[in-house]
Amino acid sequence: MGHALEGKTDVLKTVDHMGNLILCSYTYAPSVRMGIVAKIFLNDLRLPFLKTALLTYLGAFVLFFLGGLAIKMTAAPLFRNWKKTQRTGNHEQNLHKLATTDNLTQLYNRQHFNKQMAYGILLKERQNCYLALILLDIDYFKHINDVLGHLTGDVVLKTLSELLSCQIRKSDILARWGGEEFAILLFDSDQKNARYLAEKLCTMIGEYDFGIGKKVTCSFGVTVHRKGETDIDFIKRADDALYAAKRSGRNQVVAR
Repeated sequence: MGHALEGKTDVLKTVDHMGNLILCSYTYAPSVRMGIVAKIFLNDLRLPFLKTALLTYLGAFVLFFLGGLAIKMTAAPLFRNWKKTQRTGNHEQNLHKLATTDNLTQLYNRQHFNKQMAYGILLKERQNCYLALILLDIDYFKHINDVLGHLTGDVVLKTLSELLSCQIRKSDILARWGGEEFAILLFDSDQKNARYLAEKLCTMIGEYDFGIGKKVTCSFGVTVHRKGETDIDFIKRADDALYAAKRSGRNQVVAR
């Protein structure tokens, strides 16, 4: 029958070895390396309109087949580009998470917390609203590590992170400040509300069973940002309040 042009159809009217008059159609699609052969026995077609109908059907089938190939060839590059974009987006999200998250507790790290605090101070100065800071530190954490082991210490850190996360608002920023120390930035909260939250957390932690055969407590320092002061002064006042709580016996809240 000869070779069909690539992606097109050849139609040949011939006689087979049995003497039947037939009409053959052959379509080859190089993109999928596949051909389609259609054969019609013209001797069985007694009426002209049946011949016309079948030929029309055959042509429509071929057009449908080639149309499907065209859609496939067009859509495939678009799909590959979409997948590539998705992978790129996921990669960027993973990099952002690594840069802003503490690996052990999955809380924000100190670097990201500092950026959020700088933004909070700027917002507070512009809108004349409140901004509070709570610093807390696990009491006798070195003793937990030395006696019970660092793996137990990690359990305490992760459990405490989950407890704190459940007690703050979505607008608040919770971070692992460093070691056994944590920080909470409270937007639009005055010192009274911040102290209330700190005392609530202090009581909850002291009553919670961490499953290590030992009571775990925390000391808290609370303060609010004062107009015109730097972030360094803001942090120092909260840190001073925290260490005042430790000097006073631990497991308590001091506000300044």
